[in-house]
Amino acid sequence: MQETSADPTVKAELARCFAAHRGLRSLSVEVRVTSRGVPMLRNGVVQIALEHPGRLRMEAHGALRETGACLLVASSHFVYEALSPTKTYRAKSIPADGDALTYGLQNNELLPLPFFSQLLVDKDGLESLLKEYPKRHMARETVIGAPSQLLFTLEREPRRVVLRFDEKTGLLRQAILTQGTVEIREDYRSLRVNPRLPADLWNFVPPRGFREEGAAIG
Repeated sequence: MQETSADPTVKAELARCFAAHRGLRSLSVEVRVTSRGVPMLRNGVVQIALEHPGRLRMEAHGALRETGACLLVASSHFVYEALSPTKTYRAKSIPADGDALTYGLQNNELLPLPFFSQLLVDKDGLESLLKEYPKRHMARETVIGAPSQLLFTLEREPRRVVLRFDEKTGLLRQAILTQGTVEIREDYRSLRVNPRLPADLWNFVPPRGFREEGAAIG
């Protein structure tokens, strides 16, 4: 892999990937989260559905579900969260100058890495990424049984980030962060681009056995 930190084609390709995410009308994706060396982070799957303008649903499954927020629904003027450790749920109002999709993606506990949020809603996401990780490499690769992909390696000691995008659609397929013995990985699977999503996805129904935060017990 050749270092291309000064090559404008790297920025151009990353810009294309950012634009692909900003151009989405709706998306359904399953994110498999795995980690090593992070005691408080367990493995599992996060199912994500989003729709412009301003709708988001994120739901955790597996061991990951038990460590923090297990369900988030953002729509209209509120973000609703269900929290596994306390078996409670709560509603937070969205600032008047914000929107539900942006607020939900930037203020959630379900995805440990920030790159999906940066791609979709961070206005300065690309510039922030390039400033934070000044050493950049790029390669194209063909994975057996999968479409050709763009691979970016972003580095700033002691952190290293690998981002893989589908070369055709420009959508994120994998994000890996390593720092010493720590590794956090997100694999994006079962992507549905611009699907028609059912309206009941945006209705928050607390998981069974959960109570409103602050409500009396018994």
